[in-house]
Amino acid sequence: MIQVVISGAGGKLATAIADAVVAADDLELTGLFNPKRAGQTMYGTTVSGDHDAMTGDVVVETAHNDVVLENLGHWQANGLAAVVGTSGFTP
Repeated sequence: MIQVVISGAGGKLATAIADAVVAADDLELTGLFNPKRAGQTMYGTTVSGDHDAMTGDVVVETAHNDVVLENLGHWQANGLAAVVGTSGFTP
């Protein structure tokens, strides 16, 4: 079972990904991250605003492009592999 954390919880892409994760037989939703929605419950999981509270095998990063690079630093420091689904980066 692959444990999945989703960053950007509550957004359009994050919601579609969460739907797919909870429907999959070989994936487990272990965390939802979004400081702006911390304390809300989605998919039976309380959304967190604490990077260090996230545990799993991989984090799917869907947060706004202004915070993605900061988040990636936290995920790397916490030993989480990351898949970035955020768009809108400009050089």
